[in-house]
Amino acid sequence: MLLVFVIGYFAALFPLAQDLLERPAPEVAADRRALISRLRTYRVLVGGVLLLAVGTGVVVTPLTRRVMLAISFRGPFPTIQAGLLLIDVMLLALFAVTVWVWVRLGRRIRALRAA
Repeated sequence: MLLVFVIGYFAALFPLAQDLLERPAPEVAADRRALISRLRTYRVLVGGVLLLAVGTGVVVTPLTRRVMLAISFRGPFPTIQAGLLLIDVMLLALFAVTVWVWVRLGRRIRALRAA
């Protein structure tokens, strides 16, 4: 259930952060400072998603370890175990994309400050 909230939080932030990243740099200094402020705010929010993703990973890790040690491909297909492994893969992908967005927001902030 926690994973659903983490993914939902990311899904709500991603389009807004992407919109801010794609905006052209304002010519007016006050507008540029306002954009930098919004970018910083979204960077903090994306950092929160990173912490939630790491926390979810920490919570799921003991169960994943047990599944990895007990998985067997003999007999009936282990649907529940395979589902947990897919959740782990999705959590890793979410973490990677969130780090990517966080880095892009930081680069955009630095570029706007230099302009």
